Amino acid sequence: MKDEKLQINQWLVELKTGDLRLFDTSSDITMSFDPIERLDPKGVHLLVLLAKHPGELVGKEQLLNRIWSDVVVTEDALTRCVSRLRKALNDSAKAPRVIETLPKRGYRLVAETVKWHRIASEVSAESQDTDLIAKEVITPEPTVVEKEQPAWQVWGVAILIFFAFVAGLYLVNPQEVDEVKDNEIALIISQADDYYTQMRRADNEMAIELYQQAIAMRPDSGQGQAGLANALVQQVLRWPNPASEPELLTTDLEGAIQSGRTATPEAEQKLNRALSLAQRAVRVSPNDARSHKALGFVYSAQQKFDLALASYHTAVEKEPDAWDAMINIGDVLEITGHDAEAIHYFEQAFAAMGRVYSSQTARVRPWYAALGAVIGDKYYSMGQIQDAEAWYRHVMSFAPFHEPAASGLVAVLMQQGDEQSAAVICEQFSQRVGINPCNNPTPQD
Repeated sequence: MKDEKLQINQWLVELKTGDLRLFDTSSDITMSFDPIERLDPKGVHLLVLLAKHPGELVGKEQLLNRIWSDVVVTEDALTRCVSRLRKALNDSAKAPRVIETLPKRGYRLVAETVKWHRIASEVSAESQDTDLIAKEVITPEPTVVEKEQPAWQVWGVAILIFFAFVAGLYLVNPQEVDEVKDNEIALIISQADDYYTQMRRADNEMAIELYQQAIAMRPDSGQGQAGLANALVQQVLRWPNPASEPELLTTDLEGAIQSGRTATPEAEQKLNRALSLAQRAVRVSPNDARSHKALGFVYSAQQKFDLALASYHTAVEKEPDAWDAMINIGDVLEITGHDAEAIHYFEQAFAAMGRVYSSQTARVRPWYAALGAVIGDKYYSMGQIQDAEAWYRHVMSFAPFHEPAASGLVAVLMQQGDEQSAAVICEQFSQRVGINPCNNPTPQD
């Protein structure tokens, strides 16, 4: 594929770089124009696969296996890839001029013009590869202006070139293309974030794939770099074993460090990659709290706790309601033996969650009641029973059947000798949700 170019109707795609240009009859002129856009590698791969069989159906399964051969993805990844190509090529799913969708089956290239271009001097024995046979070889000839050539002919060529260039500017507005691309990247990152927050192996893998797609489309995407760094750290902490093996028990940062999960050669390699990504995210997006939080997360897993705290505090400075960074500060303070200080940050994080709940419902909901119950547990373990009771009751005021909070409250009531109230809570749980918190009335620290 080296330096090969693919013409699709009025477009010329440089397969090596993904650069997309408007096509002119002279490749010299065409390649002198600045590229309108740069297609991501998977988009180029998809276009090549379709162009090998113009007018023919290429099945979804075949495309998924060829383009994403090293990872497991759903058809959504293919759908998004086709959508990005259509936007770049000014194509429409309803009235396709380039890519036609055959529902539930696959896609077909319906472009009127499909040609492969190569510079003749670059064609070698490898061009015999049947995967990419050049349909047309263009040998650019040097421009020779003979002395007797009329001046009007020279000016005529120049004028034609000028109008071709202007026409290109009117056909596609690079600023509008960039806006569409930015919106697409933002959507991909948002979807990746949703997967990431589920904290399941399969979802984390999906998040990694989407973050990598965003980075391929925009290498200077700080959000993509930070998201990928976070997901890699989660791999190390939660799923260090192969996917073919039974999943290990979930543990927190401290448990992962104590069990040696972060010290294996594979873990160190992943953490080093995550560190490079997070550092780059900070360089390209220095005012984004997300970048600094990701860097702190990597430092935490590498047990560079002073650096981690500095990064987390910077994240909170950039975004006062960065509740995830506050939780991470609390985690690091606990690991380093500052329990009383840690609980202050957990409470701050809970308050920040309440402030952003309506705008970050999908992210906050899975953690909100759980964090409140954890704060109650920490007060209980410190012997501050009244504070613990207050937190358990607060959680049950908006999540009345939250089992950890109920178990903690039952433990407090039994310690205070109020076994009757504890029995009422247990009876309600048994009848309504089939769980009896009296079976395990000990707060989990």
